[in-house]
Amino acid sequence: MSKNRNRRLRKKLRVGEFQELGFEVEIQISDNVDMDVLVGEFLIEVLDNNGMMFGGGYDKDEGWLRGFVTKRGRGTLTEEHRAIVKDWFASRQEVKEFEAKSLVDAWHG
Repeated sequence: MSKNRNRRLRKKLRVGEFQELGFEVEIQISDNVDMDVLVGEFLIEVLDNNGMMFGGGYDKDEGWLRGFVTKRGRGTLTEEHRAIVKDWFASRQEVKEFEAKSLVDAWHG
């Protein structure tokens, strides 16, 4: 069933032309890596410089950093943003494996 919503409501709900996209990342980190340094560099070099933000966590037992990347403030990410993140992690020696999943709706799954 299609819902007929006015522009103001579509913007408030972030649907239609106001939909915002983001993507999940999974990074397996090598043993004996200082996570604070790696995440700090990721935040400054990639996220801050490109208007993105990250929410997630680190599973110390398995060595995986998992989370979701989205646009800082209102807006949507593009494949170019995804490529920036992917390229940065691919260039890091501390990273064993990395996956940047497809762009998805950041608000409504």
